[in-house]
Amino acid sequence: VAGGTGEDETKDQEFRAFAVNTYLKLLEKPSLSDILVQVIAWVLGEYARLASVDGYSLDDIIDLLCDCMDRPFEDAATRGYIVNALMKLSGGGLKSSGVDTVIRGYRSSRLTDLQQRCYEFEQLRSTPGLMQRVLPYDASAEDLVVNSGLTFLDGFVKQKSDEGAKQYQDASTRAAAREFVPEVHVTGKMALNFTPYEAPTKPSAGAAYPSAPAGGGSSGPWGASGSPTDSSSQASPRVPQPAGLNVSGPRKWGPAGYNTGNGGAGASAPAPDKPNVPPPPPQEQISSSFGAKLGAPKAAEPSAALTEKQRMA
Repeated sequence: VAGGTGEDETKDQEFRAFAVNTYLKLLEKPSLSDILVQVIAWVLGEYARLASVDGYSLDDIIDLLCDCMDRPFEDAATRGYIVNALMKLSGGGLKSSGVDTVIRGYRSSRLTDLQQRCYEFEQLRSTPGLMQRVLPYDASAEDLVVNSGLTFLDGFVKQKSDEGAKQYQDASTRAAAREFVPEVHVTGKMALNFTPYEAPTKPSAGAAYPSAPAGGGSSGPWGASGSPTDSSSQASPRVPQPAGLNVSGPRKWGPAGYNTGNGGAGASAPAPDKPNVPPPPPQEQISSSFGAKLGAPKAAEPSAALTEKQRMA
């Protein structure tokens, strides 16, 4: 489309106009492949002024491209093609509210390529003359002269150098500067120190504890022998503890009065309560009950003759 046949410029322009009109009708469809949308966006950005479809002006084509930005695409670069087409069409001085909305909405995109294109669009639109030079009409087939030395920045570089800015260093110079280790010049003669350390001394026996004060008394928690003292142990001798397991425990108050903690009682300790056990039955009762239970025969009654003999005696 851009190069044409190279034989007849009139026929090449007719073919470009045909392509623009065909692609405009295709772009009205809601679902198109990504590669087709990319081709349409490039052709409309270059030759949208050749459109001859009824009801389509240059502003209408810009609005149609803005509507395409909200369509779902599989390739993230497709929206970048549409933004480029909007930049080329706006380079002629056209202003559209739809373009402003698209640029404000996608300049915070997560895709860095699309975000950068939107910011470039805003910067170029602030200087229309520069925008027309950067994005000329029907200049895709022209050869570009690349200024590899960037001589147009010489004045800017000189101004910053005069203000004290550092000179630019290429990658090889920066790498060499990182590898370079400056030599350290030390005044005086350096030598190794072979002098041994002093031998450690063993502390004396009495140096570990402070000495006892004069008079034999003890001051503070340390006694005269150099060992810590316990004030409670010095006040009263330790009461020997009984051997075995102590299960009774201390008693404070009881039925007979107050019990002291050292085993002595202000009053006699109460005797342990005996369980209420009923008295055992008489022996005769046990025998009779035991015989009744075993079914023993009753004792024979004394005869009348024996009674009479006892009377006579």
